[in-house]
Amino acid sequence: MAIPARSQRSVYLALETVSFDDCLDLLTDDLSGADPQFVEISGCRAVVVHQGIPLHPAPWCTELNAISGLDITYQVSSAGAVLIVEVEDSIFAIGFGGGSRWLASDRLDGRFGLRFAIRSLDPDELQDVVKRTPGLGRTDITLIPAGATVWQLGVDRIAQIVRRLGGKATFADPDGQERTARVEGGSALRFGVANVDETLIAELSEIVSTLRNKPPVPQLEFVEHIVPITDAQTRAELDTQLELLLGAGSVDAVRDQLAVAAPEPTIDVLPQTTAYVVKIGGARAQEYSSLELGQRLTSTNAFRWLEAVVGVAERRFFLLDAAWYEIGAHYLTTLVSEIEDLVADGPDLDLPAWQQGQEERGYNEHVQSCRRGFICLDRQGVVTQLHRRNGVEICDLLGPDDELIHVKRAASSAPLSHLFNQGLVSAQSLTYDKQARAGFAAKVRERGGGRQVNEDFVPRTVVFAIQLKAGEAVTPRSLFPFAQVALRQAARGLHELGATVHVVTIPQAAA
Repeated sequence: MAIPARSQRSVYLALETVSFDDCLDLLTDDLSGADPQFVEISGCRAVVVHQGIPLHPAPWCTELNAISGLDITYQVSSAGAVLIVEVEDSIFAIGFGGGSRWLASDRLDGRFGLRFAIRSLDPDELQDVVKRTPGLGRTDITLIPAGATVWQLGVDRIAQIVRRLGGKATFADPDGQERTARVEGGSALRFGVANVDETLIAELSEIVSTLRNKPPVPQLEFVEHIVPITDAQTRAELDTQLELLLGAGSVDAVRDQLAVAAPEPTIDVLPQTTAYVVKIGGARAQEYSSLELGQRLTSTNAFRWLEAVVGVAERRFFLLDAAWYEIGAHYLTTLVSEIEDLVADGPDLDLPAWQQGQEERGYNEHVQSCRRGFICLDRQGVVTQLHRRNGVEICDLLGPDDELIHVKRAASSAPLSHLFNQGLVSAQSLTYDKQARAGFAAKVRERGGGRQVNEDFVPRTVVFAIQLKAGEAVTPRSLFPFAQVALRQAARGLHELGATVHVVTIPQAAA
């Protein structure tokens, strides 16, 4: 049988406190029959631990026989292995077969794969994300196989926690050639692992170098804004509040503060899980068909399944995978970062200066008259069953590449908040309402001098063109605070519709 050059495997990284001399501590206690074999791989110390389960009756046979009255018997077996290897003082573990399930999660770096992913993934070619919404016990998985941005994946960078991220990354092979490969990073790093010893060691060495020397990709650095609380006094107070919640005696009394939430390493197997086994100390294990809050009591493993939200003075914290985090600790930083993304690298529309005393309608008509490819649709309401009276204004200007351009001169937050909301409402109308699409196509034919858009048109680019009263460039610093929040909310909604969003500054005419 030919050996493939690479195989998709999960690679784990031990905590820095684990050395190769105690690397077997990475394994759980239920490997009594395993025989560790120490080897050397391309000059690096390594150990292979493997174990098989002898043939035994397939458990589903008994169930099928009870239903059908037949006598069906099959024997099954399973096996697995773990390769533990030391590369530049870092201890990696790679699972084969069922071997990954033997690793003790409390001895592993639970954010290793995610830390590598945000330093190596192409931010425009992200393919999947696992995100957690604190306080709900809710985990969301979003898949876009063709690739997308963080915005298009629907990640709320303020209200959600990214637990896993997948997409395309560029690697440098040992021979100096670059290759693009799919990478998925969470608690582990999953990619096409080389089946050649020296190539594997070289790639693990590159991973170490990336983690130590490479900063996060700017569009993904927000993932590291949320870090565990390390202050001992704060953690002690949070642990005390958690103990009080656990001792409340009534599930209903703490339901708003405690929830069951799946740890990131279990997400892949949960859809196929049919039973949960809960074991407390030396007590007999109990099996449940579903997992509910009342069944979670305090023990090491159960702790990782608990999510809690507590307050300390004006601050709010949440428990996630056995670590405490602060809610909103980087709210302002993240908000500013998102606005900067929208302002940067917008399309070059070459909009003319807005003359003093010129009304908005006059400016939009001026753009159409002096710039090729623009159509003024200001106050051209499209009537639908929902928007019956005045119709919905799809845009102020239709750009040369079918950009929906919303125009505003503003001296306060209110008109800008209205502008951003208008942009979202019009895009939603075109996306979901056939009357809006047909009406918009008719308006373009009427006003466009031969220009047409298809009647199935949906927006792909939405531009907010703004002139602030003082004539300064639109930036997070110059944009009014309420308007920043409104822009962020509109942009998230537009990205979820599949549209890219830009904010551009309309130049001010010279005095």
